[in-house]
Amino acid sequence: MIKVKVLAVSNDGGTTDISDVVGEFKINGASKECARTLDMKIIRDDVDEEYPTFKVNLGDTLDITVIEDNKPSQAMKAVVWEKQASINEISLDIVGYDRSIYLNKNETETQVFNDMTADAVAKKIIGELGLTAGNLAPGIKDNYNCRGMTAYDAIMHAYTKTSRKNGKKYKLVADGNKINVFEASDTVDVVLEELDEPVVGKLLDLSYKESLDDLVNEVKVIEEDEKDEKKEKKSDPESQKRYGAIQKIIKGKKKDIAGIMAGAKKELDVECIGSWDMVTGKSIEVKSDVISGEFYIIDDAHTINDGTHICNLTLSTEFEMDEKEEGQSENKDGNSTSAGKGKGSANIEKGIAWAQKQLGTPYSQPNRMRPGYFDCSSFAYEYGRQMGVLPDANWAWTTQTIPGNPNVVEVPYSEMKRGDLICNPNKHVEIYLGGGEIIHSTPPSVRYGKVPGPGSGYRVFRFKGA
Repeated sequence: MIKVKVLAVSNDGGTTDISDVVGEFKINGASKECARTLDMKIIRDDVDEEYPTFKVNLGDTLDITVIEDNKPSQAMKAVVWEKQASINEISLDIVGYDRSIYLNKNETETQVFNDMTADAVAKKIIGELGLTAGNLAPGIKDNYNCRGMTAYDAIMHAYTKTSRKNGKKYKLVADGNKINVFEASDTVDVVLEELDEPVVGKLLDLSYKESLDDLVNEVKVIEEDEKDEKKEKKSDPESQKRYGAIQKIIKGKKKDIAGIMAGAKKELDVECIGSWDMVTGKSIEVKSDVISGEFYIIDDAHTINDGTHICNLTLSTEFEMDEKEEGQSENKDGNSTSAGKGKGSANIEKGIAWAQKQLGTPYSQPNRMRPGYFDCSSFAYEYGRQMGVLPDANWAWTTQTIPGNPNVVEVPYSEMKRGDLICNPNKHVEIYLGGGEIIHSTPPSVRYGKVPGPGSGYRVFRFKGA
């Protein structure tokens, strides 16, 4: 049986054990997000005199320990960032982030770094914000212009330049009060298998797909924008023979090729009995009759359900590092999303802000009309309703009916803009964020993804009045 201990720690050091009033909670992380997120319900202290009197304030820390088989493990230390209550509900809804959220909310004090390694840049930035640096993966010396960047973006920009030179991928994480950056190579000491016993690693559900969307099997380098002369080239003849040639042209030098090449990608959605070691950036082995191999964790969501630790994972053969280029920065309205998305209209930004708050909400087609669940089309519909451009309760909205809906207009794929819908009428619908990224509801939950390429069967629709 799993027990959960939750301590609310105020800024003045006072500690209150609120374990008895904690309801359901979820902890999730993703490769393109800065901070891990906590969604928790606690019973309000004013609904029953049997409950202890307590207050959970914005800025407090929730220290969550999960005890399994008498072995305690810290699940998360979350800063209370948002709380919401209703007179018709007995619970208080809390959203919290780990301490790396402060990196996403602050710009760097020092903005230009010369002849410094990525880890030295990270240590300086973390220290300037009064945070504590933990283990920082060693980087390569370079120069960095981080003007206008958030602290998180600046750190990831430094590691992006290191990644381009050595081909390694990096993930920033908070562990308690410490900020770490690690190379995406650590392996979870658990094998996901189809087991009879309800033990850690037991597969409860698994689906997978294979795609060539991110394939790059030839890279050519030019050193100047104004000239077409190719200075260097790297290719994978075997991949080209099998799949055809997919090339990318970059400005730089030969050493910058290392992190560009990419093969055919396999992606899995897995539900299993979990452990707290199953976090984004690590890899894990899968043994199944459907598919086997070692995969990176690119999204993770943890819940305690009827005394069982359930983990929903998105796994991939490629780790999607949150790369940051010079001059790009985050939207500072919540957790990390992605660089270079720009700003749309006020209605669009309102809708996208709502959509990002739904990250981790479970996917379910049978429950698509129930609170707390979405399928792809009900998620896109509610997005439009939140913008104020769709009527209430229009549940006839589906992927098949979107092309003929009077509230949208189709635009050429090449004119796709932030806030548009990307829809395959026979398959799926997504919300375009810009910078090549989307947000959508797909098993197991609402999450980020990559925009499908032209010719994939997807069409672009724009809300009228948005």
